[in-house]
Amino acid sequence: MSTRQTRAAVTIVIFVLAVLIIEGSCATTTQTEREHSLVVQRKIELQDSKSNIYWLTYEWMEKTLIDSDEGIQYQNEKKGVIVGRGVIRQQSRYDNVVYDFLYELTVEIKDNNARTTIESPYGKGEIEKNIIILIEPHLMPREDYEELKAKFDSVIEDLFSFIKKGSIAFEYVEEKTISASKIPPEFFAYTDHTDVQIEIHSSIYERPYVPARVTYVMTDSSIIDETVTNIKDFFIHGSDPQSLFGGEVLCGPYLTDYLSKNETFKRLEYKPIMVMFDNALLEERGFRTEKSVSAFAHYLRNALNTEGGFFIRKPTAAELDWYWTIISYDIEEPVFVLESPSHLVFLDFYDGEVLFADDFINLDWRP
Repeated sequence: MSTRQTRAAVTIVIFVLAVLIIEGSCATTTQTEREHSLVVQRKIELQDSKSNIYWLTYEWMEKTLIDSDEGIQYQNEKKGVIVGRGVIRQQSRYDNVVYDFLYELTVEIKDNNARTTIESPYGKGEIEKNIIILIEPHLMPREDYEELKAKFDSVIEDLFSFIKKGSIAFEYVEEKTISASKIPPEFFAYTDHTDVQIEIHSSIYERPYVPARVTYVMTDSSIIDETVTNIKDFFIHGSDPQSLFGGEVLCGPYLTDYLSKNETFKRLEYKPIMVMFDNALLEERGFRTEKSVSAFAHYLRNALNTEGGFFIRKPTAAELDWYWTIISYDIEEPVFVLESPSHLVFLDFYDGEVLFADDFINLDWRP
């Protein structure tokens, strides 16, 4: 939560009794009145576990409240409770002042259902410099009040829509864990590719252009050198893939979509992971067994080496910005793109091993 400086101001506080309670299913609402706050309550029921609904709710808050100074205030997975804060703006038809209504969204989660409560006690508007009005919802003109109610209701509708989509998607992919025992042994065979040319871009030690909303942490040049050496050892000499990829690796959504059509990868054991991007749910795959990690590493090696090689560079601003939208952690170096004529393999490393890999070659925003 950001720290706000106290300003000298003339504050006019107008008290009014105002409340709205909406409860029931997505289609059924009732109304009653309480003192002070505007309250919107809703409940959704679906066949899903408490843990998955909790995760989906958390993901929605992280992405929806990201531009707010408030964000997630409290979370307790064991109790199934998440509390977040946001702001909705409403302009008054009476005085044309734009009021910021700070709201608190509480989500209580159990198996197969979630109950939400949005509460907003007042809106704050600045009519002139250092003159602030605090207004309770029912004091707004009727049309403004109805618009405000609809905006709060739409926040919950958006949350419920996200939960339902995620629940359906998870139900679809959770049974996709398949044994890797039928993969032919020759698929894991490695040979030297000493004719492969790997070039290093001169900017790998420099800070790339980073979009304002992205947190990017640089590392020491010695770690950059060590990582580049490990990349070259693996792609040229076929060193043990575990030395570069470790015991598990996350395959990003675009490469997942491409590999899902590959017969060999259909047999790999993996954990499905759903991420939200631009209001769409995308599937990633977490490879966590030695066979599945080796097969994935083998694919990347062949894909790049069959074109004669690649060069290693830092990600562009667009690549960093896209990656930032689907993760919940800071981007920390080493982070590279291995670029060949047909591939833009994005690699994010953690503790010397590949944490995340995807191929950005077919993304619409490619510069």
